[in-house]
Amino acid sequence: NLHVMPSSALVKEGDDVKLVCEADGNPAPVFSFYKRELEDNWQDLSALADSYNGVLNLHDVNKSSSGLYRCQTLDLDDMRMLEKDVELVVNYIEGVSVKMEPSSPLREGDSVRLSCDAYSPVALDYHWRDAKGRKVAEGNELLLRNLTFETSSNFSCKVMAPSVPGLEQSKQVAVAVQGKPRIVAVSSPLYVRQDEVVNLTCKAIAFPKPSVHWSINGT
Repeated sequence: NLHVMPSSALVKEGDDVKLVCEADGNPAPVFSFYKRELEDNWQDLSALADSYNGVLNLHDVNKSSSGLYRCQTLDLDDMRMLEKDVELVVNYIEGVSVKMEPSSPLREGDSVRLSCDAYSPVALDYHWRDAKGRKVAEGNELLLRNLTFETSSNFSCKVMAPSVPGLEQSKQVAVAVQGKPRIVAVSSPLYVRQDEVVNLTCKAIAFPKPSVHWSINGT
């Protein structure tokens, strides 16, 4: 018997995988492991295996680790070679990209469409989150209407494979809304005593980031 731990259906890039080959015999059988390459050539992996316990450990697997693996052992009773094959499928996500339309500078009142794309051999779900980590939409598109300065933020597209727990990737995109500076808050004490030190604050929003200048009586 030859099996994959964890189950091949749940293996993802970066996992450590164990191929276990089991057989009865006295003396205890010695196992060899192989991986099928192109044109039905077999790569001998026995040097990487625990041949006496029938275990082949694969560390940090990636999509190139996928393929057909074979375990062999010799039946000493009739000198017959016994073998068993198992298919290893490493699930992955690649090519995650976010496209912004229009890509030209955005101004207040504009709308923008963000599209997220990725490739995987399994079905994918898409979630959008803002800079604070709050989920703002599902699906591979996010439409932002009537943009304001407050809309300016980094948005993240999180791509997940529901059938493979833990298989996910993210991609960020910056949405910057340009426009003239706007003062949104000015604070100061209403009454102060002579010679008292006071703090005056002014808050303005714009993109690019505005600079603030103070004047006294318009001078």
